[in-house]
Amino acid sequence: HNKRENTTLLNNFLKEVDISAISDTKGQKSDKKEVVTPVLKPDLKMMDAVRIQKLIIPRFEDIKKEFKNFFVVHEQQDVVGGDFYWYSRKGNQTLLAIVDCTGHSVEGAMTSMICNSLLNQASSDFNGDNVSELLKNFYTQLLKYNKTTSETTDYNYGIGAEVGLFSFNHDKGIVSFCTTGISAVIKRENGIEHLKAKKVISYENIQQSITQTSFPMNDVVGIYGFTDGLADQFDADDKKKLGTRGVLKMIEDEENFDAEYYLSEINKWKGDNIQYDDITLVGIAM
Repeated sequence: HNKRENTTLLNNFLKEVDISAISDTKGQKSDKKEVVTPVLKPDLKMMDAVRIQKLIIPRFEDIKKEFKNFFVVHEQQDVVGGDFYWYSRKGNQTLLAIVDCTGHSVEGAMTSMICNSLLNQASSDFNGDNVSELLKNFYTQLLKYNKTTSETTDYNYGIGAEVGLFSFNHDKGIVSFCTTGISAVIKRENGIEHLKAKKVISYENIQQSITQTSFPMNDVVGIYGFTDGLADQFDADDKKKLGTRGVLKMIEDEENFDAEYYLSEINKWKGDNIQYDDITLVGIAM
């Protein structure tokens, strides 16, 4: 990474830190107890974690060239997190996934590295016939990883992930959406359609939660996928979640097909409230 990118990463990290302190003017006597302003030293290890996690994020330009237009909102709750998106080109098919891993911050980021590796492994065995087989292969490998970890360590703690996987078959003009817990929205000229996902009850039996939908590209204006962190975000008064209805309304009322519009709407909703979860939203114009 070049110096400019490192500086940007550092600035983003500093934005996450809220510092308030009072300091007396040097050289002046005061009866008030002096409160010394702490010297903030950047956590260089955390900055390394940011750079490492960025390595699994695909290049925006590589994805955008596959479609008429593309945008992504990728807002982690912390400087690193458990959400990521994934892209691969397999012959005549474009594969795009949204992944919501268990945990936030460093825990989620570590899980994301494992899940990214397992997705790459599953896609290398994918023959392009049935995208659900790719997702089943991914979860088979994930369960094997958890089983091996529990057998070879003292920790009986497994990791998990919800995945929304889009497959665009450009020769056949067909889109397939295969998911476990990730919702999608299809926008057509005559309205929008919400593709609901089954709720994930247990990662041990998650293959039972896999659903797949296929539809032609020709009448589709836009396709959207998002993690539950978006719908679960509370408003400025911390009383009400945005909910799926709120997300659908954002898409229906879309003023501009870009990340700036959605970031603005999200910030209007949450105001000064904290961000409760990692948020990922992708938009694909056909």
